[in-house]
Amino acid sequence: MQPTTPIIIIAVLAFVLEILIAFWTERDLRRLKHRNYSQFSRYHRLHVNFNQLSVILLIITGWQLAKGHYALMLGTYLIVLLGDTFKWHRIWQAAKN
Repeated sequence: MQPTTPIIIIAVLAFVLEILIAFWTERDLRRLKHRNYSQFSRYHRLHVNFNQLSVILLIITGWQLAKGHYALMLGTYLIVLLGDTFKWHRIWQAAKN
């Protein structure tokens, strides 16, 4: 069974958004490191923990993709995206202040 076009489009858009969020997170972590090192270590730990969780979820996503469960794969990937967005927002707010 092949994935439908809307699922492919949503997956590509989610992937592009994931790349942008990863870039913004790294940029804001660097800003936080130069401004407030004590907060940096706390948010760096948050970043590492979310990355470990994301790796596990992305392995599950790849397994679902290999089995042909495209809707489940997209749902899992959107959960990863939501978690990374939450992480970026927390780091961005800390770097902004």
